[in-house]
Amino acid sequence: MEKWSTNPDNPLEKFGSPLKRASRSINNPYATSLTTALGWVSIGLGLTQILAPRQLAEAIGVSDHPTMMRSLGLREITAGVGILASREPSHWLWARVAGDAMDLALLGAAFKADKRDGARLSTTTAMIAAIAALDALAALRQGNEEGP
Repeated sequence: MEKWSTNPDNPLEKFGSPLKRASRSINNPYATSLTTALGWVSIGLGLTQILAPRQLAEAIGVSDHPTMMRSLGLREITAGVGILASREPSHWLWARVAGDAMDLALLGAAFKADKRDGARLSTTTAMIAAIAALDALAALRQGNEEGP
């Protein structure tokens, strides 16, 4: 049986067993695979919001507000980069949860607008609620991995 050293200079050694090492992402040794996936999703969504804000607004059933959509995209990219680059990505996952809450509030306001597609807006709201739950779960799990 192989003995694991406890070299504090090696970030992978912080996680101990081969099983824990296998669950770590290749992109960020401090992040779980789910955390890394959510980081890349943030970056992809953010790029979509910045590069195609009108098309995305139409797809989700809200009226056209390209400046706001681009601002939300910048928020997503920032969270994604933070998740992929941080030694404590759980903090950035909680930022995603806060962003999800903001998105749900904006979608709630969009239901009152004249120019909206109710079916698309309802679907989008359900998807964002599910993503918020996944983000919260990932933040809790990642926080447990990071320790106190």
